[in-house]
Amino acid sequence: MKIEILGIPQVLNAIDKFQRNIHEDIADEIEGTAQRTVSSAKARLSPFGGEGEVLVDMINRVRSSVDYKVEPQRLEAQVHAGGVNPDNIAAYLEFGTGKQAASYVPSLDPKYQELAASFYVNGKGTLRTHRFLIPAYEQEKKRGVNRLKNLKVSW
Repeated sequence: MKIEILGIPQVLNAIDKFQRNIHEDIADEIEGTAQRTVSSAKARLSPFGGEGEVLVDMINRVRSSVDYKVEPQRLEAQVHAGGVNPDNIAAYLEFGTGKQAASYVPSLDPKYQELAASFYVNGKGTLRTHRFLIPAYEQEKKRGVNRLKNLKVSW
């Protein structure tokens, strides 16, 4: 006796299509979150009044350097700033230096405190914190997670 079940290949094809659709939708959301993080970070990074022309130029160059890279197959995105002269200026703008860093960095999550410590030189700097990338990332991460929770995927 031979039993034949009809429709199994169609069901398997539908499941495969659903899997591809959900992967694409998640990858799109991750890229969108990275794009929004970049926009937010750039909007937050502005010179304060009274900063010299050289520092204003550095701030503008760092703002221009904020970008992202997406790896859709791995469902990952990286948002970064830097690669401008002088080295590490993006980190110094984010965390501040000297007393500014000493008052700001302890308020951060330990993972960011560790990152800030990797840029420590001598504690004598005077650069004010410009808090642009971490706040943008934290804000958009929360929003992105909420969007992923509410993601509607079609069959």
